[in-house]
Amino acid sequence: MSVVVGIPILKDARRFHFEKGRRWSVFEHAILEALVKRNYTIDQLHIESALPRRVIVEILIRLMRSGWVEIRNRQSSIEFQSTPIGAVTATLLELPPVTEPSKRFIGFAIELVSGCIFYSRDLTIIKDGDWERVTSGRPSIQITAPQPDRYGALNIRRLSEVLLDDDEELIRVDLNEWKPAKRLALVTVVGKKIEGLGSEISEELQKSVTDAAIKAIGKRGHTQGLSLPVSRGTIFRSSEYETRPIQFRADDIIMSGPDHSALLNEAARVSKHRIVIHSTFVDYEKAVAVLDTLKPALNRNTHLDILWGQSFEKDGLNKTRQAATKLHELIVRDGLEDRVRVHLDSTRSHSKILFFDRGEPDNFNVIVGSCNWLSTSFESVEASIRLRSNRILSDICFELAELAKPQDGQITDFCAEFIRLGRSLGRKEEASSNATAKIILGHEHGHYVLRARDEAQKSILMLSHRLGGAAKPNLIPLAVAARSRNLSPEVYFGRFNDDVDAQLANDGIFEFREAGVIIRAIQKPRVHAKVLCWDDRELLITSNNWLSADTSTGTPHRELGILISSTSAARHFRDRFEAQTKYA
Repeated sequence: MSVVVGIPILKDARRFHFEKGRRWSVFEHAILEALVKRNYTIDQLHIESALPRRVIVEILIRLMRSGWVEIRNRQSSIEFQSTPIGAVTATLLELPPVTEPSKRFIGFAIELVSGCIFYSRDLTIIKDGDWERVTSGRPSIQITAPQPDRYGALNIRRLSEVLLDDDEELIRVDLNEWKPAKRLALVTVVGKKIEGLGSEISEELQKSVTDAAIKAIGKRGHTQGLSLPVSRGTIFRSSEYETRPIQFRADDIIMSGPDHSALLNEAARVSKHRIVIHSTFVDYEKAVAVLDTLKPALNRNTHLDILWGQSFEKDGLNKTRQAATKLHELIVRDGLEDRVRVHLDSTRSHSKILFFDRGEPDNFNVIVGSCNWLSTSFESVEASIRLRSNRILSDICFELAELAKPQDGQITDFCAEFIRLGRSLGRKEEASSNATAKIILGHEHGHYVLRARDEAQKSILMLSHRLGGAAKPNLIPLAVAARSRNLSPEVYFGRFNDDVDAQLANDGIFEFREAGVIIRAIQKPRVHAKVLCWDDRELLITSNNWLSADTSTGTPHRELGILISSTSAARHFRDRFEAQTKYA
């Protein structure tokens, strides 16, 4: 028996501009390097490389077309040698691709169950109003999803993976004047086989479609108006990142305020190409001080982008928006707009990021954690992690592109640049690793509290700047761990939320203290760090206030954390924290 299943989608189309061209292989790079050292004939290259003569000839033709290799006639033979520009090019980590500009109009669809992206041409798409006519007389069922954010559903990383070929680099996307349209994609389910979606679909979508078909079959043909609702959270999973190998050092953990300030000085000293700062809040005077710090880099024509996240208003005013606007006006007045760009739209994210190059266009560091770079006095105990490995940096680039995506869904030049950079870093070979790292988005944080509850054998440590009404769901798992494995989980926070009655909160805290959870407020030094770590190995440094933020709602990009898994990452952090706060 076959069942027609309607999947909710958003149908969209954009004009994409590319640079298209095949990338160089390691064999081509190796031959160019060999020709820099001395001249070779085809036979000599064939013997030393063990590559077929035909392949050698094709490689030499490509290298000559690029102007990197030339022919040198000898009396008895024809030799090949590198040109001066070829000698310089051979020293690069990767040979730059030879590309041509291209553009095309691409129609695509985003399914609203798990966020998969398809070419529109690969789906059977109808309007909602045509459902009954198209499915009349056939067993059928619609999957229903919560009312979507028409622009938030578009995941930039997934879009680039599906729509861009390996030999394409995105340059820009034309502005779109129309909204994505809500539609239904029709698929047919026969047994366990789904027809009309292709083979590469998410497990969530596959399960939802087959569950819907089973429900329809159970109605024995009485399926008019039948639907299967799915939760809003399933679409967030398309945003999640993979675990990446990294090289971890103990000094990659940054904690003191002055050490965070020193990172801005480091960026000013080494960066020659690109700096990006994402700060939840912007204080005008402190942001101007940061600009002064970064002037050495700006004087080298380094480009600086400033993004900010506060989107709520207090007393009818959004002070961060006002400060960002004032900062933008200062930059225009000082003639720096060709190097400094203040994004005037909120990212609606609590993330804190410092991204900068180390003097080369493909060598970057990123700092992720709790530091509000444009509003802090650099006096608090913070927690941030430095990352330098290519694959995790690639993920950060895609996350920055996602954060910078405006609320109207446009893919800006900044987004296109960081899609391009993310794809480039993702293709690079990784150096040796001794740890792993994974980006943790807002909706994923609760899972790691449960992991700490289930996995911890020796210790659990949680740090939160604030304690508020959302504390209980994260304290209960710690109390369970305390009782079931005789642990003494430690929880430290800096202050109560403004809307919390301190006496009532202390009464609630007493309940968890009785269960074996150590909970302390630290006012000196001020604790602004947000951390969860357990035993020696697992360390999650984040922007998320564990005891006051509800990460089950909103968008997945509301918070940003990094999970470091290493033999000693958590132990290193715990030792540093105890030294900073004098709590042993």
